Amino acid sequence: MDAKKRIRRKVWTILLIGLVIEIVFDPLSSLVDLSENIQARIGLPSARTRWDAQKINHYKFDIQGFVPFYCTINGSIEVKDGKVMGTGSRSDVDVDVFFLPDGGGNTPFLCDYHNYIVPSLFDELQRGLRDPPSSITRISFDRSHGFISYLRFGSPGGWGLLSPKISDCCSWFTIENFQILDEWGSVRDRID
Repeated sequence: MDAKKRIRRKVWTILLIGLVIEIVFDPLSSLVDLSENIQARIGLPSARTRWDAQKINHYKFDIQGFVPFYCTINGSIEVKDGKVMGTGSRSDVDVDVFFLPDGGGNTPFLCDYHNYIVPSLFDELQRGLRDPPSSITRISFDRSHGFISYLRFGSPGGWGLLSPKISDCCSWFTIENFQILDEWGSVRDRID
């Protein structure tokens, strides 16, 4: 057998072994999770700085989210001076807000609407990144204001044949229709 055939055979063998490992264990999904975690660690400080620099203290937004086995979040939140002033139905859907009541230490962070204050969300993300295991599977920050516009986290497991699969593994939330309000609660015109 000549040298070219031996090299070709070794390359095909390595590729086949790599494919089998991916199908059985799916290590690539762990790399994707790791890259999202790195993106969160890098993006968080600049997003927080952008938010803090604007000194926004009265705002409202629509939010959707899900915490497996605990709550579904679908509503509108108004925040003024670091406190949630009101909640309600989202403007584009006819569904009531569903939050667990403020249950103290046993209520997951995202299930208590009092926590939906942008600085609190930043603080909770910072804690989550600092305290392993942190498994952020997707994160986005708003480009204009810096708040967390989408976050998905949990322990999804790989998609390999021998990897554990948890169908409802991940908590998530998304913030949409963000509006800055003036002191009377009217939408403030703002030139960015």
